[in-house]
Amino acid sequence: LALYAISLYYSLLVTSVIAARYVEMKQKGKWTNTRVFFLSLGIAILLKILAMIPIIGWVAVVVTVLIGFGASLQTKYDKFLKVM
Repeated sequence: LALYAISLYYSLLVTSVIAARYVEMKQKGKWTNTRVFFLSLGIAILLKILAMIPIIGWVAVVVTVLIGFGASLQTKYDKFLKVM
């Protein structure tokens, strides 16, 4: 139960970092870690503000977090297939 609570707490941060790296990839440039940090912080704040909207907010945050975790798992799976 404690691990579940911790994963819920950090899921927003992980999703923010993944979204920031996605934006970096779409911009086709190499960003500094500071720039990625501040972008991911902005995305996390945006998601927190979005979560305050009744009904629509929590649905949007859940979908965003699931997309972030799915992208993370897909990346790991692709790396696994390259090794095999």
